[in-house]
Amino acid sequence: MKARTKRILLIVLAALVLTTALVLGLLVYLAGHPKYGGSVLCAQNLYALTPCMASYQREHDGNAPPSIGAFREYCISAGGQLMAQCFVCPNDETGEGSYEMAISGKIDPSGPRLVLIRERVARHGGQRRVMNTDGSIVSEGG
Repeated sequence: MKARTKRILLIVLAALVLTTALVLGLLVYLAGHPKYGGSVLCAQNLYALTPCMASYQREHDGNAPPSIGAFREYCISAGGQLMAQCFVCPNDETGEGSYEMAISGKIDPSGPRLVLIRERVARHGGQRRVMNTDGSIVSEGG
């Protein structure tokens, strides 16, 4: 390989390493930032609740639980532990349950997208995270 080709490859490799380091640094900063990190973890909590909700619905003829507490038993980790952290937003200073059911009754998977679970209070710059009946996690308000 020619010396010039080696230099070009080294420059490209260095640029990739630098870009990766910058992106990872930004992600670490955002994860630790009280405003943005909590928002990311809040969305992750709702994603973690998605399979729990699906299990509940399978066993209850497609019905949504009447309350968040009604499907806690479906939120068990592979180690057999309750995933209690999924029920509290990291930005919730009260430490109580952060989420509530938005609808009840039978859910039609082919019907319109509706809000299924939402945060009780807007904690993310005037917005709150919601889980829709199609499993998507979005922000509302603000």
